[in-house]
Amino acid sequence: MASNTHTDSVALINAINAATPESRLWVQWTSADHETPHTAHGIVSDVDHDAGTVRIEPDYRPDTLQVAITGTTIDVVSITATATTPLGRLTEITFSETPTDTLRIVDAGVVVPAELIGYSGIFTVEDRYGTRHRRIRAPGLEEYDDRLLSRLAGTTLAPSYDALEVTITAGDLHRTYEIHDERTNTTATVTDTTHSQSHPTPLPPNDDTPTESLRTIIRQLGALTATLEADYSLEASTKKQATHHVQTLRETVITVSHHLLEDPIEPETDGKTDGSYVELLDCIDDHVRRLYEQQIASTASTMNPPDEHCREQLLWCRTKTNDLRDLLCVPSVPSPNGGQTE
Repeated sequence: MASNTHTDSVALINAINAATPESRLWVQWTSADHETPHTAHGIVSDVDHDAGTVRIEPDYRPDTLQVAITGTTIDVVSITATATTPLGRLTEITFSETPTDTLRIVDAGVVVPAELIGYSGIFTVEDRYGTRHRRIRAPGLEEYDDRLLSRLAGTTLAPSYDALEVTITAGDLHRTYEIHDERTNTTATVTDTTHSQSHPTPLPPNDDTPTESLRTIIRQLGALTATLEADYSLEASTKKQATHHVQTLRETVITVSHHLLEDPIEPETDGKTDGSYVELLDCIDDHVRRLYEQQIASTASTMNPPDEHCREQLLWCRTKTNDLRDLLCVPSVPSPNGGQTE
């Protein structure tokens, strides 16, 4: 996750929006001469996101500090029973402790936090699987809504979803939640409600061998290449960059196969367009993660020294799939006339 220290103006505004009561933090500001720095540590007592203000009860000061977004600046003000005194301009916020917000997953679905029920529009989800961008249409998120975490738009949450925490950015909200998975049924299948066919798509088995995982990745990379070639809606620069990412990803997977297998996997050249960008990248990422976890388990069980180079390459593959997501899977923004485009 990102650093707990925020210094540039955009990061400071995001930090103010992310603050919640009971958070403990350091604030730093400069006085009117813009030369003398001051710091204080305290606990957040009140947050007004609409007004852009955060009140802090300092540990070693008798007053209350208020951080407020005022036009183009973020000001720090001292508040006492008798006076309100401007102190200067905010320069840094560092969270030292934040309360644990929980997000529950139960058999009925993802329990949407109260602050997100009814939310419609574009939001961002960041977890161990990478960063995803999604649009929720009116009337918005419901009380139980798998769209909040699911890796494929229009699907139920996969039983294999096992992230421990998630950061969600939606409008002014930017918050990290600890995930409590309380599901008792983890054998369900993922039903794609956006696909023209109605039958559920089974999750890939958990006992794939490295050979099977590598073959699946190569096959899906071939399909991804074919999908890119057939996609005439992409800008030329985007298609060129994505094609380059796929080529380097394929080369790295072939190199990994040389590390792991006696008979390395050869690239396939007859890829077919058998899925959306999101579906293909999710499948690739699932199998890369599985290979990485198999390497960790193998090292622990055999006591052999870890192949750090191989692990680094697998982690690099996951980074590259996230780069491809950013290029190909980010939804378009609402059109200027107020309508929404896909």
